[in-house]
Amino acid sequence: MIITVGEAVVDFLPERNLDGARTFRPVLGGSAFNVALGLGRLGVPVGYVWALSSDLFGARFAEALEEADVDTGRIVFADESSTLAFVGIDKGEPRFDFFDVGSAGRYFDPADTSPLGGDVALVHCGSYVLGTEPVASCIEDFISDEVEERLISLDLNVRPKLVENESAYRQRLARMVDQADIVKASMDDIRWLYPGQPPEMVMEYWLEGGATIAIITRGDLGVHVATDDFVLSKPAHAVDVRDTLGAGDAFMAGFLAGLTDADVLTAEGFKGLNEDRLEHATILGQRVAAYVCTQGGADMPWRYEVTG
Repeated sequence: MIITVGEAVVDFLPERNLDGARTFRPVLGGSAFNVALGLGRLGVPVGYVWALSSDLFGARFAEALEEADVDTGRIVFADESSTLAFVGIDKGEPRFDFFDVGSAGRYFDPADTSPLGGDVALVHCGSYVLGTEPVASCIEDFISDEVEERLISLDLNVRPKLVENESAYRQRLARMVDQADIVKASMDDIRWLYPGQPPEMVMEYWLEGGATIAIITRGDLGVHVATDDFVLSKPAHAVDVRDTLGAGDAFMAGFLAGLTDADVLTAEGFKGLNEDRLEHATILGQRVAAYVCTQGGADMPWRYEVTG
């Protein structure tokens, strides 16, 4: 099983109603939620660990996960509100205004849920919650406790507007990168975290720090995936892009599903990671991301929709 830890966000997407007036349509999102939902729809055993609000939106998050056969047994329900984000789309790229202060997720502590069992092979985390306290420290402690027991996947997915203490945030990410087996970032993340550094040098830094797989997504320019032994560069799939909301999360879900297909999500299995298995995971990640780019919001596909 894969476990994802991190935010669930109600994304309000800009639209026009039938009389042409501007409005917003709420859709379910949030990086770790998207990855959990995507893995579930791809048929991968997965559980979601987080605090959801007991409000109307929290119920919708739980229902969507359950419909995708995601294990929701470690979700904590809280009285605080759901996190909201109003989204602007500029040339297909999303811009966010978040309403997160006082939300249910801000005060989540993994210690409030049941311990992970031996069936959990990998924990995936990341995104803006690593820059918001007190939850950021709780997640870092949780990951530190799990490093020796299972693989760790980290998607940096930086949201600078929400970072409360930039110095502490950068230090936390540096520590967590050194603990992770898989590290992923977008080019926007790289420009903010490592200004002036070529992406190839950043990937080399991650691998030297102990990661087995380094990934940088480059939007319509494709994706770079590297290990100590292999480097893959794949062009983006040609699709009619509606928006790119959730595309990075979709790639991560597809990539982890591909690794699950190859039966390599164990410390021993990683030793058998070869170029064919890495390419399979990368291609599936791209297919899932391409599908999401044709939808409105982070609408993750079911397996049959991306594998035929």
